[in-house]
Amino acid sequence: MHDVLSDYEWAADDAIDTFTAPSELVITLSLNHQHYASVLATPEDLDAWALGFALSEGLITRVEQIEAINQQQQRFGIQLDLTLPPHLLQPALEKRRVGTATSSCGRCGSADERLMFEGLLPLPPADLPTGKDWQRLMSALETHSERGLHIALGLDQQQTLSWGRDIGRHNALDKLIGKGLRQHQMPQAALVSSRCSLELIQKSVRAGISCLGTLSYPSTLAIETARLCGLNLVCCHRGRRLQLLSRGRKKTIAPVAPHANAQTEDKSS
Repeated sequence: MHDVLSDYEWAADDAIDTFTAPSELVITLSLNHQHYASVLATPEDLDAWALGFALSEGLITRVEQIEAINQQQQRFGIQLDLTLPPHLLQPALEKRRVGTATSSCGRCGSADERLMFEGLLPLPPADLPTGKDWQRLMSALETHSERGLHIALGLDQQQTLSWGRDIGRHNALDKLIGKGLRQHQMPQAALVSSRCSLELIQKSVRAGISCLGTLSYPSTLAIETARLCGLNLVCCHRGRRLQLLSRGRKKTIAPVAPHANAQTEDKSS
């Protein structure tokens, strides 16, 4: 039985820079010098975050559509400016949030509920990750995690491991997606160190990630949307067991015609 907590370790007067706490800044994304959105995020891999966020929002469909990314220090954070071609700028600006939502993340704050489901198309057939794949992702979760930060890990078809870390779970997934977009090799399976709600499904489907694993139970809306989009959704129950909550379309193998020589041999026998 644990001892009753009775005393405080006094740290109320310690200097901020002495704490080994995660960093968090206001990150403002602008398009051609016009403000689009501001988020609270960890200031690392911000170019990857900007790419992943732009893809998740439906602002772009490929990395080549962004002509430049520029960073500028602000009073309370960092501004990232994406330069888009004119034919993409106006449709992108029409997706801007119309108001503030101080207790939200991801797609919260959208003007219309239809924007919450925009761009969610059925994924192509895909195989499920193997047990060894999940073991590798779970091991990487322990190796690459940092205190106070969420992490999103990915495995691509070549078994290459990548990850994004952030104080926000949706930002971590955006960073993982942005790295895949930049490398022209999106992860086939991803594991997030968090709960799973709709916006993580939305981001995964938009990016073409065929399987998403989560440590804790997803929301019912997340499960329903994953099934509609053909996303393989797995609850890993913090490494204790794998529960398949949504199964995407299976790959079908075309029947192979008998070889001509084999037919000849059969007749001769």
